[in-house]
Parts: sequence; C-alpha cells; structure tokens
Amino acid sequence: MQERIERGHLGDFSAVEGIFSVFVVDCRDGVLHVLTDVLGLRPLYVRRKDNDVWLSTRVGTKWDAKAFSAAINMDAVRSWACFGYNATDGALWQGWRRLPGAVHLLVSRAGEQERAYHRLAFSARQAGADELTDRMIASVERSFSTQTAGLSSCKLSLSGGFDSRLLAGIGSRQRLPGFQVSVVNGSGNWRDRLANESTESRLAREACKRLGLPLNVIELGRDVWESFGEPFHLMADGFPITKQLIALIVGNGQSSPVINGFLGDSLMRGSWDCIDGKPEQSFKGGDLVDMMLRRHSQLPAYLLVDKPARLLTDWARSFLGKAMAPHYAAERAVFMLDLEMRQRFYMSNNFLQHLHQCEPVLPFATAELVDLKLSIGNGVLTLDSFRNGIRRRFPEIGDVPHSSDIRRSRPQRFRLASYTNRQWTRHALASLRRKNALALFNRRILVPRLLVGAVDARLEFVAETAMRFLMLERLAKHLGVEMDWER
Repeated sequence: MQERIERGHLGDFSAVEGIFSVFVVDCRDGVLHVLTDVLGLRPLYVRRKDNDVWLSTRVGTKWDAKAFSAAINMDAVRSWACFGYNATDGALWQGWRRLPGAVHLLVSRAGEQERAYHRLAFSARQAGADELTDRMIASVERSFSTQTAGLSSCKLSLSGGFDSRLLAGIGSRQRLPGFQVSVVNGSGNWRDRLANESTESRLAREACKRLGLPLNVIELGRDVWESFGEPFHLMADGFPITKQLIALIVGNGQSSPVINGFLGDSLMRGSWDCIDGKPEQSFKGGDLVDMMLRRHSQLPAYLLVDKPARLLTDWARSFLGKAMAPHYAAERAVFMLDLEMRQRFYMSNNFLQHLHQCEPVLPFATAELVDLKLSIGNGVLTLDSFRNGIRRRFPEIGDVPHSSDIRRSRPQRFRLASYTNRQWTRHALASLRRKNALALFNRRILVPRLLVGAVDARLEFVAETAMRFLMLERLAKHLGVEMDWER
C-alpha cells in the first residue's frame, strides 16, 4: 500500500468500499500520507498551527479551547442553526477544517499538499430504469458481501421502506452468520397505538417472515426520547444534536457492526431528482435556491428577533446558492447538494457518532453507485423502479407495501404533546429568566408557543428548537466562548 501511495497510484482507492481514513507514515523522510474515503463519510479534521499539523476525528472539546485560541466558527454555527446539522467544511472551532472525500493529503516539513484521487463523472448514458436499477442492486450486493466478509455477527435496522428491506433480502441470501434484524416499534399515530404496533414494525415483521429471518422488536415507551438518557450529545464537529433511532439498534444486544441503509434514498430512488414533480431544469437558479432553502431549513425564523433572523436567512440562501452553482450546467445541482451536504453530514451526525460502540457497514456508499446515478437523467429512477427491481431480485418480498403506501389518518386537530416535549418546555421557560439565555429568540413569540406546545403536539418543534439552542449556549459557556449572532 505504501509503495502505491508513494508512486501516486491512488485510483484503486476509489474502489475501496466502506468508510475509512488511511494514515501512512514514512519515517525516512518525515512524511505523512492521509487518504479519506471516496465520499468523505468518516469525519476527519485537520488544523495547522505554526509548524505542527493536527488531525482529529472529533473536535470542539474543552481541550481544544485550551490548546488553541478560543474562537467560534460562526459559519459552522449558522449552518447548524439553519439546517439542523453543520454542512460546512469547518467545525465549532475556527482553524479546524474537515477533509473532503477522495482526498490524498501529504504532510511534510515543507507544508501540505492536497489532491483528489477520484472525481465524479457526469457522462450521459442511454439506459432504461430497469437496466440501471438491476445494475445498482447488483452493485449493492457486491458491496454488501465485501463489507461483511469475515464478520462473526452484524445488525440491520429494518423499517417499512425499501432500502433496509433490500439489505435484509441480500443478507438472507448470503446467509451471514449472526445476522440480527431489529425494528423499533413506536409511533405517534393513534391508529398504530390502538393496534399496539407501528406501521414500520408491521411491515418489517412481514418482510422477515417471508425471508425466514428472526426479527428483534425493540419497544419504545410512551415517548421516543424516553428511550434515551440525555436527549442530546455532541457530534464530531462539536455541535449538540438530537439522538436518532439507530442508537437504539446500536445499543441493543452485543456490540456488532451495523448495516445501514443511508444514501439509498438519493441514489436508488431519485428522491431529490424532481421537486414537486418538476425536474430542476424547469426552475430558474434563484427559484431553485429558494425552493431548496424551504426544504432544507429547520429553523423557524419567525421565532427569532428581527436582525439575526434576517441575517441567518440571507446566509443560508447564499450558502445553498454557492453549493449548487458548480453543478447547474450538468443539471445535477439538487442531487449534488443532497449528496455533498445533507447526506454526507447527516450521515456523519446521526450514525458515525456511535463508532465507539460499533463499526458501520454502508453498502450504498460506493463510487460505482454514485457514478451510475450521475450517468442518467433526472426522473429516470423512481420509487416504482426501485420497487420493481426488488421484485425481480427478491420476489418473495416484492409485494410487501412500502410504508408510504399505507394510508395514514389525518392528525387530530388537537393531539397531546409528548412527555419529553413538556420537559423541554420547562427547561426552556426556566432558562428564559436569565437575560443572556436564548437571547436570539423573540420572547413575545416564543413563550406563548412554548406554553401551547407543552400540550399541543403540533407545536412540539418549538420546544425542540429552543432546546437545541439552549444546549449550544451551555456548551459555549462551558468552553468559555461567546457567539456573536449579528456578526
């Protein structure tokens, strides 16, 4: 491996399946070679201070505040505030930069050199949806087999969707030893509560029955967040974020690699190829940015005081515009935004946090799949084409409905808010007694919505939003830094 890296033969790394960081130290010349996985899904941050180069998989700790100047990266903070996760290439602290995917970083006494060893291709190809879907499923099967080879056990989180169902079918055919399939049973839908089983759990049970796989059902309490201890924790880039259901799969039973279906939605089903049934070329550039701003934003700006609300909205629109601009000509702006921003960082934020418990297996995260996706026109792949591909390869589960096919009842006009939401409301209201707490929010708007949201589940997001910011403020105070939202 070292010889190939030294000679510049790096193309083979684009075919390595899974997520990884490679470090090769040449003690003779004092040179360090670092390679990131092809999609950059494993977080790796780099910082240079004088003649020292620092590399870390996790930043934002109190140690960082002591070792470096305590300066907050407000662009990263704004991204976290607007989108619910940090989509920049930075971290909570200034000076830390996240390495992109498919990069070879060479660190020596002379400085740093960085170059890409793989570039995504936008070549047009004439092929039908059936052929492309079959090729993609075959690629996922190969990747699944490669990444699980030699494992004594592994876990799969099964839902009512197609991505995890495909992986369950592949696992049943490949007869993996210690293959554990689990589903989390819990729902806010009143029909599901009456049946004592969620739609996701019911569909997972039916798929496992047909595949001959035992199913482990993880029951939730009266509220999903009660299944966790502290409802927030810190991510690799230093920001707090809510925990995810995948954490329950990771922590249930023995520690094992977890097979995860992330990336399947944008790669296999084309969920971001069209917006409201229209391909991206039917939108003007500015209109497309505004549309994606509405879809990506997780911050209700009306809850904030006027100036920061305006600044955050303007920043988010500008950020999305710059991220999409390089891909307009190829008519891949929406897909690349999803892949490079939402999927890459959402994946890292919601799953890679558990690396201390398990190692993730990501059969969808391959350069081959992304290149296939980029070779076709928008709208060629749909949910139906994916469904038909599963029917051809795994007919025994081909007619099990997708969770979106199940008719859902309309939410009641009034629905009791969750236990956790009431707890978060109390935390937020108590904090508002302090002048410097939640100063970004318009209290005349926030307080009434918090009080109503403590009872009415339609406003649960208000307490969730306030708690996210409260956690960030507590973290900043703990680290001895201040954030200037008006800068």
